[in-house]
Amino acid sequence: MTTFDPVVNFGIVTVSTGYVSGATSISLQSGEGSKLPDPAVSGDFNLTWWDNTNYQTADIDPNKEIVRCTGNSGDILTVIRAQEGTADTNKNTGGSTYKMGLTFTKKTYENITDAFLNIYIDELVDVNASSPTKNDVLKWNGLAFVPAVYNASFTFSIATFTCTIGATATVFEIGSGTWKAIGELSFSATYNNGPATDGYVSHSGWSNLTMDGVGYVGPTLNTETVSYPSVGSTKAFTLHATDGTDTSTNTITYYFYNRRFWGVSSVASGYTEADIEGLANNELSNSKTKTFTVSPGSGEYIIFSYPKRLGTVTFYVGGFEGGLQAPETVSVTNASGYTEDYYIYRSTNSNLGSTTVTTV
Repeated sequence: MTTFDPVVNFGIVTVSTGYVSGATSISLQSGEGSKLPDPAVSGDFNLTWWDNTNYQTADIDPNKEIVRCTGNSGDILTVIRAQEGTADTNKNTGGSTYKMGLTFTKKTYENITDAFLNIYIDELVDVNASSPTKNDVLKWNGLAFVPAVYNASFTFSIATFTCTIGATATVFEIGSGTWKAIGELSFSATYNNGPATDGYVSHSGWSNLTMDGVGYVGPTLNTETVSYPSVGSTKAFTLHATDGTDTSTNTITYYFYNRRFWGVSSVASGYTEADIEGLANNELSNSKTKTFTVSPGSGEYIIFSYPKRLGTVTFYVGGFEGGLQAPETVSVTNASGYTEDYYIYRSTNSNLGSTTVTTV
């Protein structure tokens, strides 16, 4: 920001004696110092110094000089010589009276023009005009003036809302008890036409979690634990943000499923948890519908197993219904500590070779 030198009316003072070049402590006639500002109070200022006896005005004195006053103690000024492109010269012509005047100089004009730029167009620091097109105008988008069509409207909204453990719709294995401890979730956000003036994350069972950082962008760690939901359901975290005019929300939703298993086995009955978890293929799913291809060899059966709560299935093998035995029920505890009953089906026949099975 531009700082102006102090000014006074009729700030013309008389110097008490002559001085050689280089002199920086200048005595005024008695009482003259009171006509000028005190730099300790109002700041430094420039003075024009000239021979007033031989030259009525400073502009015609060949030895005129601008000095900067940095101290005013009584009638003694402390100055810095040769300011604004003037030369440090003797001010001691015999019989001459020298004057100093707090007058309008080039520096004064430059201060005014600089201030005008700062106040009225802010030196264009708030303008982003990197790619204007014909007939665009400058409009404020919340962060800067940008090129836009004349009737464009810049509405605040959440551009991105992320969590370090995964994108929205990520599927996690269902478990028991605490899913995430304090500090294990980290949320971040960006905004269109921001900055935000408030932002917080809501979650069922939590107090609202205020986003950290300037503009409520995070990263922000959870301050409360998160428990597993019921199997097959979700956990949702919603960011609520505003710029004071518009509001916006964005939700991250996570799904919690158990696994289903398929493959081949030489075990024909009396299945155990180890038999199920030892199958070659598994995935997180909350559905009993599946199409898969396996290649059981001699003495091996096709095996398909999934949570019993999903109900029984109908099998199609080679386009024909059937081909698998009635299921056995086995209790399975997954790696996340969740226990539930599973159905386990096996093919009626072994050694079927490459076979595609569809369950519905």
